[in-house]
Amino acid sequence: MGIKNGLLLIFLLTLSPFALLSQVNRSGVPVVRWFDAMETPGDLQNCCIATDKRGVIYFGNESRGIMTYDGLNWGLIKIPAGQRVSAMASDHRGVIYAGITDDFGLLQPDNRGGLSYTSLADRLNDTLARKEVGAISSIVSDSSTVYFTDGRKLYLYDIDGDELSVIDMSEELALRNAFTLLAREGSLIIADN
Repeated sequence: MGIKNGLLLIFLLTLSPFALLSQVNRSGVPVVRWFDAMETPGDLQNCCIATDKRGVIYFGNESRGIMTYDGLNWGLIKIPAGQRVSAMASDHRGVIYAGITDDFGLLQPDNRGGLSYTSLADRLNDTLARKEVGAISSIVSDSSTVYFTDGRKLYLYDIDGDELSVIDMSEELALRNAFTLLAREGSLIIADN
């Protein structure tokens, strides 16, 4: 019985430093934090989420814009006419792109040092094409292009060339109601409903 107890004691003493060092949260405070909707600057419903390279979290809100959370403070980035932010994504540089009810764009630094929404859809030269932009349902990016879709059209934003082009998916790809995009290993996957 003495050898078994001695081996057990050695085993426990060997593992105890690893158990103490493996504790991520040493202050006893929960790692997860829950926020009441009244603590945030947005409405009750968030539709999408994205993060940038700094770790800031962006929430696409039902009608108040894009809420930001940096781990300490909440912020709010206004969107034109209080539209619903239905899709968001970030590119390889950490730039945040947003799709709203009848527009899509990106967040860029403003004169005050904060971020503001800048429309990319306003760059469409054809006024009819601009009016036809629907609610953006999906956004994905690869190393050179950001793809936006409203289900009928595929909008391609060339990051390096700062250019926007449009593909009518029903005419050029024989797809209708393609609401979900996925970019993987240099390919774009379009889910047709």
